Amino acid sequence: MDLNDIFPIISFVVVIIYFISKHKEVLKKLSNKQKLGMAVSYIAAISGAASCIYIGGQFLKSVLSNQFVITIFGMALIVVTLFFTSFILNIVIKKLTGGQFDLTKV
Repeated sequence: MDLNDIFPIISFVVVIIYFISKHKEVLKKLSNKQKLGMAVSYIAAISGAASCIYIGGQFLKSVLSNQFVITIFGMALIVVTLFFTSFILNIVIKKLTGGQFDLTKV
């Protein structure tokens, strides 16, 4: 395990800690069931987006041969996937928290 493997894990942990500390007041108002639902939603969203990007990238590599075109379509795939995932996640989080937590205001 080298730095290329460890850096994304450390970055993820730092972002989670920052997110929790930034939204401490809202998180205190939520029940444990709502907090668990949020955690599961975030894990599902991250897993789904990562899977979509990985599988889509592999598909692009198998269909296209030009590296420049693969890069352009790969970036578009990433942007569309993250936009769609964050849109769906915002709807789910709003419903879970009864509107107390809005990701568009984050």
